[in-house]
Amino acid sequence: MVEADRPGKLFIGGLNTETNEKALEAVFGKYGQIVEIFWIKNRETNKSRSFAFVTFESPADAKDAARDMNGKSLDGKIIQAEVPTEIHMRVTVIHLLLHPHEGHCHFTVEAVAMMIAAADGMDMAEVEKVTPAA
Repeated sequence: MVEADRPGKLFIGGLNTETNEKALEAVFGKYGQIVEIFWIKNRETNKSRSFAFVTFESPADAKDAARDMNGKSLDGKIIQAEVPTEIHMRVTVIHLLLHPHEGHCHFTVEAVAMMIAAADGMDMAEVEKVTPAA
C-alpha cells in the first residue's frame, strides 16, 4: 500500500452530500489538531462529492481517528476513515484534472508524486487495469 507523504492524512469516504466542513471538524477534531480538511465539491451545487481528506498535525491522532471512525455513521451514512492509498490519490488526480477549478494545486502535485513513486512497483497490466486507455 502506498501512503500519502503526510503521515497524519486520512481518506474519509462515503460522506453524505449534505455533510460540511464544520461537521467533519466537529467529529474528527475530537482526536487532535486538524491542519487541513480537503474535499472536492460539485461546483454547481457546492455540495460534497462524498469524500474528503483530513490531515492531523499528529500521525498518532490520525491513527486513533481512523480506528474509531472507520465504519461509523456520520449524517446517516457509514463512512470509511483510513490512510489514503494510491487508488484514492489516483481518483483525486483524475477528478482534479477534469475539474481544475475545484482543487488545490499542492494536493494534485502530492497525488501525482505518489503515483510516480508507486509506478516502480507496478507492471503495465496493473496500470492498465486502474487507468484504462481512452
